[in-house]
Amino acid sequence: MKRIIMLFAAIAIISGTLFANPSDTTQSESDYGFGRYEGTTLIVHALNGLKLRLEPTVHAQVITVLDYGEVMTYLGDTPAATSFNVGYTTGKWVHVDVNGIDGYVFDGFTSSLPIPEVLPHTSYLTSVLEQYAHGNFNLLQTDTIARSSEMDDRFHVKYRYTFDENVRLNYDAYWQSESIKLEIPNIRIMDAYHLVKALLTISDLKDTYGNGLIFKMNDQGAIYEISDRLKEDIIIKDIGNSVSIEFKAYVGC
Repeated sequence: MKRIIMLFAAIAIISGTLFANPSDTTQSESDYGFGRYEGTTLIVHALNGLKLRLEPTVHAQVITVLDYGEVMTYLGDTPAATSFNVGYTTGKWVHVDVNGIDGYVFDGFTSSLPIPEVLPHTSYLTSVLEQYAHGNFNLLQTDTIARSSEMDDRFHVKYRYTFDENVRLNYDAYWQSESIKLEIPNIRIMDAYHLVKALLTISDLKDTYGNGLIFKMNDQGAIYEISDRLKEDIIIKDIGNSVSIEFKAYVGC
């Protein structure tokens, strides 16, 4: 039976703060599919920074705290690296180089995804995700799936954008609602979660959205979906080789 675990409050963790409580259920270890090799660039996705340690253990001396968005070079896994959880985030100790200083970080809060730039304030959740996609990936193709200019309940516009790295963005709008779904291959679901938290934070929408998220786990303890428990304005889902992020907006009469 699939279990649903509620998100209650923020907790202090290795990176600083995570928007979830630790789970007693350990996620199954898996190949993240990043294709990491020596020299891969990783980016800090922890909003409150990530500790660079002298040794691969929480008891080791902290060399420095890396800022959100700071870039590092992946040097390899630690010998017999074992995955563990920090909150709902699974990761392991990895060896990295930061501007000529080598040390160890918990890679659950690192990603190859570009961090979002400062976004203009907006009350529309969907525009935040659309701006991120067009601002960080190279557009290759735009397909019009449906288009109706009737300004009534027959109104329907649907586009599919294809970017490099096999990234896809689907825009689907009706008279009173619209949705944006971004599909990114070869990332972990928690990478998408950290991205969403950053997008909400820098666009001043974090007090409006993302406070009632639930984490859904399969029988092996792996998270397969994160969504708003009431309106489902935000849905993050593991869809196999990709993770989808869907934002929805509704327009009242």
